Formats: sequence, C-alpha cells, structure tokens
Amino acid sequence: MKTLSVILSFVLFTTMTGLADVPLNPDGGSILETNIQQEFDRRSVAINLSSMDSPRQRLDVMQQLLDEAGENFRNRQFVRLSSQPTKNAFDKLMTEAFVERFLKSNEVGSVESLFKMNCPEYVCSIPLEFVLAKSKVPDAILLLARAYSGDKTNAASQAVVNCLTRAFPTLKHSEQSDASFVVACEKWWTENRQFCTINIRYPFLPNGDTRDHVKPLKGLFVLKSK
Repeated sequence: MKTLSVILSFVLFTTMTGLADVPLNPDGGSILETNIQQEFDRRSVAINLSSMDSPRQRLDVMQQLLDEAGENFRNRQFVRLSSQPTKNAFDKLMTEAFVERFLKSNEVGSVESLFKMNCPEYVCSIPLEFVLAKSKVPDAILLLARAYSGDKTNAASQAVVNCLTRAFPTLKHSEQSDASFVVACEKWWTENRQFCTINIRYPFLPNGDTRDHVKPLKGLFVLKSK
C-alpha cells in the first residue's frame, strides 16, 4: 500500500509540473524525437508574435530543446538539414539554431555544409550576412561565397546571392551573372578586409534608426582610410 501511495504521488507531481508531457528519449535527453515540434509549440504558445522580441524568444526555445534532446538527436538533425531542403517553418528555425550554435563554437565546416543545402537569410530577424560579420569566426562572410552553387534550382544559392546583394550592393550589376557577382564579393573582401568596419547603420537591421535626418549607409561594410 505504501508503494502504491508513492507511485500515485509521483504521477500526480509529474502531471502538475508538466514533466509527464516530456518523456525521456533513447539519447538520454528529456524529449522524444518524434515529439519535439509539439513540445516547441507547447513552450512557445505564450510568446507574443507581434513583439519585436519574439524571434529571439522562439529561437531560445529551440536552443533549449536541442540541448535537452541529446547529442545523437542533434547530429541526426544536422545531417538531415544539410542533406535535404527544409520543408516547414519549424525546420527553418532549427537551421537558424544550428547556424548560431556552430558560429559560437567555430565549427566552420558545419556552417558551410548547412549553407549549401539550407541557407537562412535571417537569424532571429537579423540578416545572415550581419550575423556572420559580427561573429568571431575569421572571414565568416566568405562562408556564403563557398556555399554558392551555379545550379539555378538551388534555393540555398539564391539565398546566398540575396545576402551578398544586400552586403555588397555596389558590386551587383544587371548584366552580371550570379557566379561572377559572388567571385567579385569574395575578391573585394580579400582585398579590403583590413580596411573596413561593419556598418552599424546597415539599413536591413530591425530597430534601425528611422530618424529623418539620419541617412542609412548602404552596404554591410564601410571602408576606412587606408
């Protein structure tokens, strides 16, 4: 009878705290692989999507879930996202989470692999090219050029071109092929990286300075005096 009482008390506790909704998985994490999207929905339901903070809050929830899911699960998801196009908004958010993780841990090869298949134009509503430039990874902006493919059906390569077009608007010409443009961006960076700084008034940033007398500077980088 005492044993039954203990069991019932545990069941009641886990039900009240919500732990019963988050079963253990074979990787030793706290969620089932097949249940991660449902768990994400449960944890993010209170996020106000109209808030400027919602992209960061949603990505934080995803990062928390990836932490809890275990290394084996993360590895499988990385292989999947670097080998086939994303199918929904949830996968796109997970891709953003992996980009953020790999940049922080300086796993350049993993970032490049992701970009070749799924290149997110934004991470937390921040333009990807700005995220790369602000990261501590040396020459991170070149990861975009390395991920480019001439295949016109490759959505990831189109995203690469879109990011580079925002970053280097003066290098883009109407008669120019995308491949030539990407090479031009790579050449410009190699020749000028020592003489430029990040444009803090980059017009594609959220919460930018919208004062009438402040004219946003085009391009991601600003040349300093050589």
